[in-house]
Amino acid sequence: MRRVFSILGVVMLVLIVAVGVGIGLAFYNGRKLDAQSRAFVDRAVPAITAHWDKEQLRKRASAELRQTLKPGELTGLFGIFSSRLGPLIKYERAKGQANMSYMIGSGGKVSAAYVAKGLYEKGAATIRILLVKRGGRWLIQGFHVGP
Repeated sequence: MRRVFSILGVVMLVLIVAVGVGIGLAFYNGRKLDAQSRAFVDRAVPAITAHWDKEQLRKRASAELRQTLKPGELTGLFGIFSSRLGPLIKYERAKGQANMSYMIGSGGKVSAAYVAKGLYEKGAATIRILLVKRGGRWLIQGFHVGP
């Protein structure tokens, strides 16, 4: 009986150490993903909104976002943003974080959500941006401009 408890104790210790290492790795990778995704957003938002360049959005867009973007609608929206807001004057660093998830059967997913603020020639705007990481590359999955 004593031997069984000793074996169970060792198994529990190994499990506790494994969970601790897993949490440590997740924390380390999470911080790295936060830094990478924030840097991506802090480059992308000014590039897209400096002069409301739809091609800058399109080249950073995920396949799903590109499928939903209709050329005429995007041109119209960016025309409205350009006329109502004008060019970018000042950009505030994005706030948000990356997220890692894993689902049995479909695998892991790395995504991020950020909010950035910009001051434009004719007013201020808040940009909400959703990212997904695929093939080691961050891509825009959602881009929303609001007051």
